[in-house]
Amino acid sequence: SQTCGTEIVEEILRLQQAAWKEITGTPTGHFGFAGLPIDRPSVAELRERLQDRSPQVRRHAEVMLEIHQRMGRLPESYPMPVQVWRLGPEFSMVFLGGEVCVEYALRIKRELGEQTWVSGYCNDVFAYVAPERMRAEGGYEVDFSMIYYLQPGRWSSGTEDAIIKRVHELHTGQNLGNPLIPEEAMSSLQIAPGF
Repeated sequence: SQTCGTEIVEEILRLQQAAWKEITGTPTGHFGFAGLPIDRPSVAELRERLQDRSPQVRRHAEVMLEIHQRMGRLPESYPMPVQVWRLGPEFSMVFLGGEVCVEYALRIKRELGEQTWVSGYCNDVFAYVAPERMRAEGGYEVDFSMIYYLQPGRWSSGTEDAIIKRVHELHTGQNLGNPLIPEEAMSSLQIAPGF
């Protein structure tokens, strides 16, 4: 820990000596959601999982079957929160919900510029959100974490592009939607029977 502390102090001192860039742009911020599509298991697959050796897999199957019973279906998507702050052209911050993998930060910086700061775990932590390249690998982040997060199934192919598309829309101020007054917002909610 001494070594890490020393490295941090040295980096702070180095940065204090560097030329600073003034941020002159007007701050803007936009918030929205990216609908993440879900590969949902069938009722037959869920019933089969009721016999699994793992208690977590069995419990997940029970919960998903209860949801299916109440709603007549499993959710088709999850509303991932996405938020973008821009400080003119000099600096942007992107806040992604969920436990996103580093590939998202690398792609967003590549597409929006190195002056972009990307953070995960923002506004909601609902599951791992693996990039497209990890789908073929499967494993904990892609498949099994959904059991512990109580998501119906893995994210569908195209999820990464849906997230990046929403980041670009919010970064450029497109497809923001219009805010509703509280009465309109309350009347827009639809709750399935049993909830």
